[in-house]
Amino acid sequence: MRRPSALAVVLLVILGLLLPVDALAAIELPSGFTNQLVVGGVPNPTAIDWLPNGELLIATRGGVVYRFTGSEPAQQALSLGGAVCPGSETGLLGLAVDPQFATDRFIYLYYTLNRGNCNSAAGRANRVARFTMSTQGALSGEQVLIDNIPAVGGNHNGGDLQFGNDRLLYISVGDSGQDFHTGKGQDANGNARRLDVLNGKILRIEKYGAIPADNPFAGAGTASCAGAEVVRRQGAGVSAQKAKKGKKGKWGGNRGKGKKGKKKKKLPPLVLGPTCQEIFATGLRNPYRIAFDQNDPSLEDQRFFINDVGGDGFEEINEGAIGADYGWNVREGPCAINNFNSCTPTGPFKEPIYSFGHGHSAAPTSSCSVVTGGAFVPAGRGWPAEYLFADLGCGTIFSMNRNGSVVTEFGTGVAATHLAFGPDNALYYTDFSSGSVHKITAP
Repeated sequence: MRRPSALAVVLLVILGLLLPVDALAAIELPSGFTNQLVVGGVPNPTAIDWLPNGELLIATRGGVVYRFTGSEPAQQALSLGGAVCPGSETGLLGLAVDPQFATDRFIYLYYTLNRGNCNSAAGRANRVARFTMSTQGALSGEQVLIDNIPAVGGNHNGGDLQFGNDRLLYISVGDSGQDFHTGKGQDANGNARRLDVLNGKILRIEKYGAIPADNPFAGAGTASCAGAEVVRRQGAGVSAQKAKKGKKGKWGGNRGKGKKGKKKKKLPPLVLGPTCQEIFATGLRNPYRIAFDQNDPSLEDQRFFINDVGGDGFEEINEGAIGADYGWNVREGPCAINNFNSCTPTGPFKEPIYSFGHGHSAAPTSSCSVVTGGAFVPAGRGWPAEYLFADLGCGTIFSMNRNGSVVTEFGTGVAATHLAFGPDNALYYTDFSSGSVHKITAP
């Protein structure tokens, strides 16, 4: 039996299907650190961010954005209602507050749009949109920035939104769970290798949707893919076919006669479009969360990490770099795909800062399998190391130094999906299963 998709494991874990509730109830932290509930009653929280006045915004999978002022139950700021597909790995996945919110009052969301049938590949797609918040705290006036990001498999959607010091919006997008041409999944899914689609990428755009002048792909043969109908153009979920004499086709699919001489439908021709100008980096499986280093004042190349949920081999923490190729589905972690004996850096691929295998890595991550949120530690505030990241496969938060050479266990029994440091320098995390947001405070 093949291992289930890694983000599916995330959802099994946080829904209590792999770990009993009691296993995550007793949170253990280093001496002096405290864990406390911030707000409950927010079903399936996926992402958080803060307004300049300190109010907390919470995105939930079902399509509701909550606003929490700290002195009352969380209030609805927006409900997408039937416009969102709130499936196991779909829904409202990302949220970001504009760094110039005080003047423009913009809030950005990443969600799975209901295009008529959330249970079909063509009936759903991911969208990045901008909303305006009123002085009373309500969101309205949707402006679509990127539309029709394929979600054919219903999984591997990524969905994080983060602004860098350059005031550009960075967007993490998963590989869509199934190859657009062959219908195959897991390591046979080549969407992340294609530059004519937005899947398996980190995207970067300006706040109004324009393409930054220094994005890596521009000029002849490129175009904005913000509204491209890739799935409609190629067809989705087409099964690979077997070729005569067993010869494989160009794209991994086989053509001709299958078993017992039975003829099977041929694959439609692969239609390659122009290279997408929104692409910042490529070769990612399911970049679930990204995090910028707020201690880095750089405007043009601020450091950020990408937490990429793995397949059968490794979980990855990658350093963001313009034009980088992180290797999926040719490589996973430090190795060639499905080959733990071929782990020498090769070709143009950017190696992970840190990676850990599923049952074949050293302590302290040897029992872990689903990397989720990450956050850079505020300097001089009593926190260990420089970076914290969570794994739901083992219910643990880890601390890591800047180059990934030292990783230690920080907290156990923590069902954390999204990590972020708040204005008070406490570490906030979303607990998907209990419908709550918590924070950990340093001594």
